[in-house]
Amino acid sequence: MDEIRIEEIVRRVFDKAKFGCVSHSRYALSKYVSEVIGLSSRTLERAYDRYINGDLEQGSPNADTVDFLCGYLGYENYAEYVSKNALPIKGSEDGAPGKGGVQMKWILYLVGMTLVVFFITSLFRMNQKPQCMTWVKTHYEEVSCNTEPSMVNGMAVVPYDKSKIMNFKKVEVTMSTPFFSEITNQPLIWYHKTKEGEIEYFTAPGLHPVTGKTLDEITPYMIQKYVPMHTNHEESFLK
Repeated sequence: MDEIRIEEIVRRVFDKAKFGCVSHSRYALSKYVSEVIGLSSRTLERAYDRYINGDLEQGSPNADTVDFLCGYLGYENYAEYVSKNALPIKGSEDGAPGKGGVQMKWILYLVGMTLVVFFITSLFRMNQKPQCMTWVKTHYEEVSCNTEPSMVNGMAVVPYDKSKIMNFKKVEVTMSTPFFSEITNQPLIWYHKTKEGEIEYFTAPGLHPVTGKTLDEITPYMIQKYVPMHTNHEESFLK
């Protein structure tokens, strides 16, 4: 038995298994074939490692194992498989296996995989969102982590937080603003009182983006005392 034939058989076995096995992992495919033909899954995993993963430290399967694999492909044994399948890679003139061809296949395979990984990595980096953000007047915006604070009104550049990008905003409120959840009665607005006595309102809990102080939950008392009946926007008037 030569390595070229065995490699061809092993690859065809696992290709066939993919049609019946949900997972295409080495372990799952080996276990699936094992249950069909009664061969040890560890033996199949070693064959997978040698001929598909290129781990040449794994030993070649014995003749009985190869016969089992040929049986899975619909042949009585290895001899019948050879008689009905032309050799895909010719050996040397004296009939010895083409070792140079096998080595070249592995080289081309490794080069191809390297190029695929490089392409995917480059594409991921090109499409990757900025991993930092900064506060801009009333909300957080995504920025490059290399952005200098002086470029964004002196505000600090902090690690990206999707929750804050989506939910944390500074807003104006009126008596028509929903301050509490109708279902849980939990606060929907948090506030901060500046040194000048101005009240700033935010749509999520956390730290004030400028002062770093913890925001307070809105209370009926604060609403009654500080929230105006309306702003200059028509939609702020109570209906």
